[in-house]
Amino acid sequence: MKFLNLGEKIRKLRKEKGLTLEELAGDIATKSYISLIENNKSVPRLDVLKHIANMLEVELEYLVKDENTEAKEYCDLKIKELKTNLEYKEYKIVETLITELEKIIEKYDLKLQRGKLLSVKGFYLIKKENLEEALLNLHKGNRIYLEEGYDKEAIIENYHYIGYIYTKQKQFKSALDKYKVCEQMIDSEDILDTELKRKIYFNISICYYELGLYEKSLDYISYVTNIMEDNNNLELGRNIMHKGNTYIKLNQYKKAEKCFKNSLKIAKKAKDSKYEAYIENNLGRVYLTNGDEEKGLYHLNNAYTLKKLYGYSNINTLLEYVMYYINKEDFNKAVKYLKEAEKNNKKDENLYKIYNHYCEVYVNLKENDKAKEYIKKSINILENMERPAELSKAFEKYANILELENKLSESIEYLKLSIKLKDKEKI
Repeated sequence: MKFLNLGEKIRKLRKEKGLTLEELAGDIATKSYISLIENNKSVPRLDVLKHIANMLEVELEYLVKDENTEAKEYCDLKIKELKTNLEYKEYKIVETLITELEKIIEKYDLKLQRGKLLSVKGFYLIKKENLEEALLNLHKGNRIYLEEGYDKEAIIENYHYIGYIYTKQKQFKSALDKYKVCEQMIDSEDILDTELKRKIYFNISICYYELGLYEKSLDYISYVTNIMEDNNNLELGRNIMHKGNTYIKLNQYKKAEKCFKNSLKIAKKAKDSKYEAYIENNLGRVYLTNGDEEKGLYHLNNAYTLKKLYGYSNINTLLEYVMYYINKEDFNKAVKYLKEAEKNNKKDENLYKIYNHYCEVYVNLKENDKAKEYIKKSINILENMERPAELSKAFEKYANILELENKLSESIEYLKLSIKLKDKEKI
């Protein structure tokens, strides 16, 4: 894309209108003066510029814009177009636009537009699951925004996406840091965008939940559900569901049950089978914990059927069955479901849960060596994840097994590790 200077614009428009140099000059200038202007060898007087704009039937503002200004405006327009195509998943168009814009920005050294493009490119790379490159682009984009004193909401949006990437990578402390920066900026700048605030607070709640800080998680998700209470939609249902999950962690099962019942109604109305299966699973867990086996198994079976039917991950439902059969002391069935879970789930975030449950089975069977083997596997995974609450529990579990074997000094060392971690993370 070529952007014209003043002389080039005048020559182009004059030829399009079929005017000679003399005709364009009229009574206000000479033919040679117009020629000098077209060749950028003379800066025209304002009265001459007004006359030329009138003859060429264009706005004076258009004529006097320099190449850089035109390039900036063009890039800003194309970046909006880029965002629209990204929203509609027109990725071929997105890639073409990115290539075109990169060339223009490089040629005219447009710093702010570079920041905008880096940011949108980051959003695109997230959708393509190229998270490391996305992170790099978003950080560079934000650095430019901050240097240029650009719109605070754009900076917050970038931090929000950076937090989202860290969440996807299970780096919950890093994600929380970015979301908290967003929260501080929203408060300090008095930004009234309720939807933006809802997203940030929801993600802060998720991070606190994953880090085992359930009271804090509940504070933030309660705020989110309060500002959404008039919106009986799927997003509200998901927020209520997360609130229910937090109540489970706080052993407040009646409140959790109420949340799940409300969110299940919304899921069924929206015909969202994945969301419905997730809630059915959690309702089953609540009822089984409260000793209502009939209702518990009914909801677990609903979850299992939906997940099988639509090919969703069934790890959580399988582990609920495992706990049910451990409590019934039917360890053969518990192991059967664990094997199914292990076969279908190879990610660390699922494997540590599976190993924890294997440990539970073998503790009950008084096979301590196998129990230790599995809890050790779980610890090894958790030490490379940002889940301090889960790691602390694993240390305690290992300490308890050592105590059963009268290995008290070793047991105390693992208890110390658990306590130290709790103190450090304020769990």
